[in-house]
Amino acid sequence: MTPARILVRPSSTGPDASRVLLHVFYDSPAMQVAACRVCEQTREAVDGRLELEVVWSHFQQLVDERYAREAAEVAAQSDVVIVATRCRVVLPGSVNRWLGEWMCQRHKPDSAFCGLFVHGADTHGPAQPTIAAVLEAAAELTGRKWLAGSVPGPVQPMTPRPPAAPTVVSRFRWEHAPLCHGING
Repeated sequence: MTPARILVRPSSTGPDASRVLLHVFYDSPAMQVAACRVCEQTREAVDGRLELEVVWSHFQQLVDERYAREAAEVAAQSDVVIVATRCRVVLPGSVNRWLGEWMCQRHKPDSAFCGLFVHGADTHGPAQPTIAAVLEAAAELTGRKWLAGSVPGPVQPMTPRPPAAPTVVSRFRWEHAPLCHGING
C-alpha cells in the first residue's frame, strides 16, 4: 500500500520577492522544535518585510519515493533548506536518496542550505558531525550557500501533539507535517 501524498506544496510556486520559502527536514520532535526556533529568528530578522512560508518534512516521510521526489522538487525551489538532525555519522538511506534526487534538480539562485546539529557534553567527537561535510558538499554542488549551526545537547524531545491543520501565526505561515513517528504512532 502506497502512503497518501502528504507534502503540502507552497502556496505559490513562482518567484515572489515578498515571500521566503523554507523547507525543513527533521528527524525528531526535538529537532523540529530547534528548527522552529531558527525559523522564528528568521521571521524576526525580516521584521515583517517578507512573508515566511515553512514546509515541514520528517525523515520518515522520505521513505515514500513519491513524497521524496516531490520534496526534492519543492526544496530545490526553496530559498532555504534546513536539515535538522541528531545524526552524527551517517544519514538514513531514505534521506541520502532524497539528497541525491534534490542535488539533481535545478535550484533557485541565491539560496541557502543549512545543517542544524546537536552539540553538547553528551556528544563525542568534533563540534561538527561527520555528516556536516557531506551536506556542505551538497550545498557546494548545488550552488547554495552553506550554513551550519548547533543546538546544545542533549536535545529534549517534546511531547508530540496531534497533527494540526495549517495555521497562521502572525505573518509566519506554518505548514504542519504529521508528528507520527513510526508504525505505532
